[in-house]
Parts: sequence; structure tokens; C-alpha cells
Amino acid sequence: MWPFDGSAVPPPSALRGPVSKRNKGKPWVMLEQDEFDKFVENYNQDYIYLLTRASRGEYHCLISSFTVLKDLYEVILKLHDTLNLEFRVVPYPFSFRASDELLKGFGFSPDQIAKIYGFLNFVKETHGKEFEQILEEGAPIKCVKVGGA
Repeated sequence: MWPFDGSAVPPPSALRGPVSKRNKGKPWVMLEQDEFDKFVENYNQDYIYLLTRASRGEYHCLISSFTVLKDLYEVILKLHDTLNLEFRVVPYPFSFRASDELLKGFGFSPDQIAKIYGFLNFVKETHGKEFEQILEEGAPIKCVKVGGA
């Protein structure tokens, strides 16, 4: 076994975990392909859900939600690259600006697409910045619950 004394960089084999029944005799891996596929499917479902909220004009807390979703998208890309996983389920592209064909492909009507773009205008008017700029800056936009307990 490689000595973990800080004198050298460990070989890749030293970074793999133990063999277990779960991975059928192979070295332990951080994320299996099937788990990654499910992770991407969940991202895609969340993406459509947020677009659906925007298509209804339900803009409350969408910036916060899209910020979290953007982080998830970046994690998916990083996992794909670092763990050599395949995109058997392709993540939807994060940007939806000027993507009428994409939005139509998701089943949104022209009126719904107009409301989705209305969200982008809403962000610009209320925050003085473009939607993408807010996401890139990672500015913490707090979502405050209004009313109720």
C-alpha cells in the first residue's frame, strides 16, 4: 500500500476506495452511471418545473431557485468530466434566452414563452441586472416567504 506520509502525490489507485459487494468486486467509485443518469433526470425535471412556473407568471423566488439549479448543472458537468461518466441522459441547456425552438420543444405555447421571457424582463426591472449576470455573480438573492406562518 502507498504510504500516506505527505512525501509524494498518491497514485490514482491509492485514491480508489475498497472493494465491496455493492460494486461487485470493482474498486469503489463515487457515483455509478445509473445514479448519475437519475441525477441528470432530476435536474431536467427541476428545469422544466422552473420554466413552467415562469410560464405561468409565477416569478416569486425563481431567481433563488434558478441559482440553485445552475449550481446543480455545474456539478453535473464537473461529475461528467472528472468521473468519466457518460451523458446517457442529456442535461437540458441551462440558458433559455432566445430559445423559442427549445421552449416549443418542451411544449410551451407562444403565450407561455412570452411569460418566460417576461421573467427575464422582470429580473432586469427589479434588480437592474440581466438574469445571467445575477447568476454569474452568485449574488445571494434571498427568497422571503410572504404571509402565512
